[in-house]
Amino acid sequence: MSSILRFKYPALLGAVVVIAILEIAARIIPLEYTSGAGIFLTEKRRALIEASSPEYDYIILGDSRSLSLNGHPRTDKEPYTVYNLSIPAMGPRYFQYYLEKYLHNRKHKPAAVVFAGDPGLFQRSWYTPNHDSKMIYADSVEEGLGHYLWSRFHKRIQYLKAGKYPDQRDQFGAMVWEVFSHRYLHLFSVSDMMEQYTGAERIFMLRESIPNAFYLYRYRDGIRQYTFDLRANSFRKHELPDFCNACSGLVRAECHPDYSRVEDNQKLDALIEKNYGGVNLGDRLDPAQRFNYYQMRDTAVEHQVDWFSREEPEMKPVEDLIRTAAKHDIKIVFSDVPAVEPMRTVRYHKIYFERLAQIVSKYPGARIVRFPDPYYPVKLFIEQVHYECEGAARLNQEFYSSVMPEVVKFAPRSAP
Repeated sequence: MSSILRFKYPALLGAVVVIAILEIAARIIPLEYTSGAGIFLTEKRRALIEASSPEYDYIILGDSRSLSLNGHPRTDKEPYTVYNLSIPAMGPRYFQYYLEKYLHNRKHKPAAVVFAGDPGLFQRSWYTPNHDSKMIYADSVEEGLGHYLWSRFHKRIQYLKAGKYPDQRDQFGAMVWEVFSHRYLHLFSVSDMMEQYTGAERIFMLRESIPNAFYLYRYRDGIRQYTFDLRANSFRKHELPDFCNACSGLVRAECHPDYSRVEDNQKLDALIEKNYGGVNLGDRLDPAQRFNYYQMRDTAVEHQVDWFSREEPEMKPVEDLIRTAAKHDIKIVFSDVPAVEPMRTVRYHKIYFERLAQIVSKYPGARIVRFPDPYYPVKLFIEQVHYECEGAARLNQEFYSSVMPEVVKFAPRSAP
């Protein structure tokens, strides 16, 4: 067969050899630095959780708002380490697998997991299968392939009889997948997808993730940026004045130069290392972006309050995470990072915390430790979700003065 390929199809053989060489080169070159910041952050998380070290006394799980929590190095006064493993926009279902993946290669377990995610992560409308987010044919996120195919066939017959088909277009779901799917595809391997998903959703996720196993595809956008779209700015280095390190400097244009992707990711990398996984996303916005968010902030807050006055929480992923921690004899603490003040009285939050308390009461290794005031003034937010620099400073001060002492008391570190 090889001789046939060599003599009958030399062009094909040459193409395969070239692609193989490029694929090998792509695995040697640090192409993750050419990716967008979202992919870069996800790749950093994956490299860390798949490693066997370092090991931390406490880890934080959460979303883009809890990402503003800085981790903590060991000091004489506070002899424990904290690392923030939060990832933006990942939905509610992956946390148990994320924790399992972190523990897999590590010899020592953390004393506790601090879940600091927004309660809104668990809204029922987000607890849907990725392949059918409108649930036109799917009945649940855990149904088998046979059940899904039968349901699809049965419902299509019903629609045919009724002479009316549902609108299968899901522009919002398609937009969310287009913007945020890299979180799944760059964090989990093909074998991880096999473990996490079932039925038709498993087929969908495998179809999406298998091409990502090839680095030429995985980093295709970065490769294009640094080949066909190469610019002089890609080689520039920007030195920022000292005032850019203060909150007041973040609103000045000179503190937000036109970074290339590699330079931006290098700075993000240094920040993540310095803050033990934490990064306040609001600090990365330039003045024009800030102004646009300020213009929409009040409307965005009103919309969110209205939505959560009608939405219901789905608590199964919460209990799945608690069970995973309990299986490994790890304590878990729920400490949502503060939301905007108008969320204080919304129906959704009331129901969520009532149900969370009921679930936690069944597990001796679980506890709720909230902030002194879990709702901050709107002025401390960029929009309805992410913090201003001053909001992030208050968040960290209160976390380490009020929340972490209770976490340490509930789950003392055992490592020397």
